[in-house]
Amino acid sequence: MCAAWVHGCIVRPRTLAERGAWRGMWAGYILRSLGIRMVIEGRPPASGLVVANHMSYVDVLTLGSVLPAIFVSKSEVRGWPLVGPLITRGGTIFLERGRARAAAEANRVVAKTLAERVPVVIFPEGTTTAGDRVLPFHGALFESAIRQGAEVWPASVSYSFLDGENAARTVAYFGDDTLMPHLFRLAGRNDVVAHVRFAAAPIAATDRARAAIAAREEVVALLSYDGLDSSCLDSAITHQQTATA
Repeated sequence: MCAAWVHGCIVRPRTLAERGAWRGMWAGYILRSLGIRMVIEGRPPASGLVVANHMSYVDVLTLGSVLPAIFVSKSEVRGWPLVGPLITRGGTIFLERGRARAAAEANRVVAKTLAERVPVVIFPEGTTTAGDRVLPFHGALFESAIRQGAEVWPASVSYSFLDGENAARTVAYFGDDTLMPHLFRLAGRNDVVAHVRFAAAPIAATDRARAAIAAREEVVALLSYDGLDSSCLDSAITHQQTATA
């Protein structure tokens, strides 16, 4: 990560495409340094809005290593040691949660990025989980894709150990976790496999509420790791309209 920071200061990627490619290159290096192997299923989309479940900062590395994409992230991440400067250099679109105009401002930047045919990745659960369920998707950031006529591509991220055991509890970063202890524990494993799956086709939706529901259903369908509470799809669907507002 230190090497990535120095390299970013030297090469200073400027365009959105350059920033996405730079982030992708270093995401791959960092994954390898952590001993995390990759398994990719499906074809990564060349453009459009990519929508995924969210367990950890590792999701950004795994998806970023296979997509030259710009990510949307909560603004607090900008202040994280080492990670903050890297993702800022990589062109991350920061969303300041709790501020009335934040989603509208982020949507304008997302729309501009999509118009330049650079993929944008969002995690519409709005938070990380333990990897045992997929929370209802917030629909606010789907608006930019619908207005641009951009495709919306569901994707899933899951983790296992080399022996096939579920690694979600090890990789997940949520609750009271703090960054550096979690990162060092993860780096000490050296036997984690990241599974990234892309949908075979984009979802069809004409408004953000339906897009959020359809994307979540597809993400749940893509997830196949042990421990996923698939019943959460039915139990949470009644709350989806509120989440997408």
